[in-house]
Amino acid sequence: MSHHTAPHQPSIPLPPGAPPTTAAAPTAGVRSTPAERRARAEWLAAEFRRRAAGCDNPQEEANLLRSADSLLRLASAYQP
Repeated sequence: MSHHTAPHQPSIPLPPGAPPTTAAAPTAGVRSTPAERRARAEWLAAEFRRRAAGCDNPQEEANLLRSADSLLRLASAYQP
């Protein structure tokens, strides 16, 4: 059994227009700023809403909209 120490690389690249992230930065201890975290949360919520708008299944649409709302509430509550 081997142990890999290489930094984690995301398996799926970020789509165009996604806010920059420092999560996969090779430098240990790098943290994203509150503004970066908020921008990522807002972008992800917008993606949930975009997917919900094109949904044919009303239950899936409701789940996506609920996820977007929950994400923004969580991001707002987490602000330091």
